[in-house]
Amino acid sequence: MQNPFKRSGNMYADPGRKSFQNRAYHKYFEGYSETKVADKNGKMHIKRVYTGTYYSQNISAKTRNVLRSLIILLFLLSAFMFIFSASRRNNANITIYATALQALSLIIYLRLLYVLIRYIAAPIKMDIGTFNATSAPLINASRFTAISQLLLFCASAYHAFFAADSDIKRELLCAGGFLLAGALAFGVSLIENRIKYNRTQSETKTIEDGVEISR
Repeated sequence: MQNPFKRSGNMYADPGRKSFQNRAYHKYFEGYSETKVADKNGKMHIKRVYTGTYYSQNISAKTRNVLRSLIILLFLLSAFMFIFSASRRNNANITIYATALQALSLIIYLRLLYVLIRYIAAPIKMDIGTFNATSAPLINASRFTAISQLLLFCASAYHAFFAADSDIKRELLCAGGFLLAGALAFGVSLIENRIKYNRTQSETKTIEDGVEISR
């Protein structure tokens, strides 16, 4: 019996997997024009050139560096306040719901860190793939981080006022730390959301007999 998942070239015979690969391929190479060319040995290769739209922040280089430094500072302060509050030895931090939220928050912070690194490393003039992988993801990741800290604030505040074994001052201090961490993370999204982007069309012409890739 023939294996339905046997590879054929670089694609799979399974329609679902092929559909996923096609979507991923078009997303990664969106804005490019490609065609097949033969080398001197007659072997076929894919030639790609970027013919889509370039994105660049409508701010000066100095302002760009200042804002990026501020974004990094906000992230570091937010992460510090989260770690500081989560590591306090109080009864709220050892409850099941608080522990679960802290684990989830850690994952969200790691996601934000990953997006932030890509954002900082992005060139001034970005193709559409780089733009889609940096600006909106940074806004979304920082907002999710702020939400996770708000939930931790609510959990700590609830324990402070309603748990019989709570130390109100210590619980509220911890809750305040989570709230501040969330506010700092949300500040990242506010900064990026206010930055305007210029769009310029690539001057590179489409390859003759080439195919333009779009999602």
